[in-house]
Amino acid sequence: MREALKLAELGLGSVSPNPMVGCVIVRNDRIVGRGHHRRYGECHAEVAAIADAGRRARGATMYVTLQPCNHFGKTPPCTDAVIRSGVKQVVIAARDTNPKTMCDAGLLRIRAAGIRVKTGVCEQEARRQNEVYFHNLEYQRPFVALKLAATLDGMIADARGRSKWITGPEARARVQLLRAKYDAVLVGAGTVQADNPRLTCRMPGKRHPVRVVLDHSLGISPRFRLLSCPGRTIIFCSERVPVRKRQRLISDKVEVIPVKSGTVPVSFRETRGCPKSFRGLSPFQCRRSWHEVLAALDERRIASVLVEGGAQVAASALKARVVSKLYLFLAPRILGSGVSFSAGLGAVDLNQAIPLSEWQTESVGSDLLVSGYPQED
Repeated sequence: MREALKLAELGLGSVSPNPMVGCVIVRNDRIVGRGHHRRYGECHAEVAAIADAGRRARGATMYVTLQPCNHFGKTPPCTDAVIRSGVKQVVIAARDTNPKTMCDAGLLRIRAAGIRVKTGVCEQEARRQNEVYFHNLEYQRPFVALKLAATLDGMIADARGRSKWITGPEARARVQLLRAKYDAVLVGAGTVQADNPRLTCRMPGKRHPVRVVLDHSLGISPRFRLLSCPGRTIIFCSERVPVRKRQRLISDKVEVIPVKSGTVPVSFRETRGCPKSFRGLSPFQCRRSWHEVLAALDERRIASVLVEGGAQVAASALKARVVSKLYLFLAPRILGSGVSFSAGLGAVDLNQAIPLSEWQTESVGSDLLVSGYPQED
């Protein structure tokens, strides 16, 4: 099963909104077939492994990281291929809770064909591997991850707003892997204006994420690089922005979406360049506007979002409790003053702190990566 989990990872960044799935077929204690879901719309892992095994699949045991589907989608039901293959046993890591896949009926069909079924082997690892997929099923909105690069005292930029480079080259390379993993990368207009980033994935063979910009007044202009880079860009602005101003940016690659509530998610203490109507947002207003943004992305089949900053957007997302996972790259240096990513949270005592569960640490070059899951209220 652990070999199947490794195979599933090969589909990272290519199969969304489908889950990553790996499959291994074993006969006489030898692996005779391997397969994984390579790309959205292509054959699933079970079918690929059966094709690799050929006749050797008969009488063998299949290990698959997610329950075989039992419906017609982009491909025929995997249960049909499993039954035809002649395997004698199917070992499944995680059950699929998507009602569209008709998995309960699929298990009944497999068992009715005389094939033994065992579930729950390495289940926790399999569910974490596809945490985006299971999150989408449960909450019906994209999975949001927040990435931050900071000094040991929590500064993501110096007093002049400069952030290049807080962390080392290894940490920046890891960010490219994160961009390959998530469907979209999201920033605020301030980050675009200050850094003029491309927000592309520079890993060979990996797709570019959809670029998402929160720009309440639509101050972004065509001169910024992300509007001309490969891939799609989605800009959220206030519905108060004139239609003519929106239309100037709209193209085959750029979509402008007005937020009905009149606000886009910004920092609770944002003042610079922000109208009074956007300042001091209440938690309800901030959460409401974030959910509008996420609902619009969900409608466009964007299953996961990597929030890359800046401080205002980061604090707003944390305050609204929409962040499901945090990646914090810590550089071994102390700045003393600068831009803090947590200043906008407004906590006054430890009871208001946001705890992390299942947190882990990892050395990435000279930096430290702390990752975990912010707990809900």
